[in-house]
Amino acid sequence: MIPTNPPPTFRKPELWTDDFTHFVKKCLVKNPEQRATATQLLQHPFITAAKPVSILRDLITESMEMKAKRQQEQQRELEEDDDSVRIVNQSINQMY
Repeated sequence: MIPTNPPPTFRKPELWTDDFTHFVKKCLVKNPEQRATATQLLQHPFITAAKPVSILRDLITESMEMKAKRQQEQQRELEEDDDSVRIVNQSINQMY
């Protein structure tokens, strides 16, 4: 099925840069004889104009820190809820 169907396309190509869509299009050429080689793809403007890896690394680190902080806050909220339930249960037990 893959060799006979046309390559996939972007649902909203206007959301992507021309360089990116062109790069993906070159990667998705089905005929290996017509498809760009890895060496050719590495020379594509989308790749050559890419920002340094350090930028991506910083974004990933920042994202991981935000996720960890969010998880800590959620854990703290769960523990507070558990404490509230425990206090209510103790109050109810004392009434009876």
